[in-house]
Amino acid sequence: MAEVTAFILAGGLSSRFGSNKALALWEGRPLLSHMADLLAPVAETRKVLAKDPGIYAALGLSVPVLKDSVERRHPLAGVLSALRAADTEWVFVTACDMPLLRPVLVTALAKATEGHDAVVPVWKGKFQTLCALYSQRCAAPIETLLKQERAPCVELYPRVRTRFYSEEEVARVDPAGASFLDVDTPDEFRSAEAAR
Repeated sequence: MAEVTAFILAGGLSSRFGSNKALALWEGRPLLSHMADLLAPVAETRKVLAKDPGIYAALGLSVPVLKDSVERRHPLAGVLSALRAADTEWVFVTACDMPLLRPVLVTALAKATEGHDAVVPVWKGKFQTLCALYSQRCAAPIETLLKQERAPCVELYPRVRTRFYSEEEVARVDPAGASFLDVDTPDEFRSAEAAR
């Protein structure tokens, strides 16, 4: 299995949530704390990337919070920041608002890295860009896309050796696809709480 650094992206605007969802309480503690601890079984090294790390200084997180090195707010920008901040060949990148992420899925993705540059799960016909693994070989193509203002994630995948992890494969370890549930609104947050 590839050695992986796990990154949690906390740089979104939370515009539909109404407040910073990384700070929303999940089981009595900030969602960002929950995500950091959730990934502990699958990644010895975990880090948070944020546009303003100072927001999270008082949380006492178990992982470091780094400044996002790319100004743009875009999934590929987050992936590039993670790759730049990693000491490992591979990074796992997830958003701070995916509280039902299954660690067993991360392990399964990491076992599928050999011979590839990215491992991206597919669920309900959609690429799950922010629940995926990327190697350092993805950095240059991402930089090119961002410079060209061409940043749809689907444009990266043909440029690197991408292993699409099929819905059938995902279902073996996460039958309901709970890992991909992101909480963009308070109602979605409450639904996720009820489903945990």
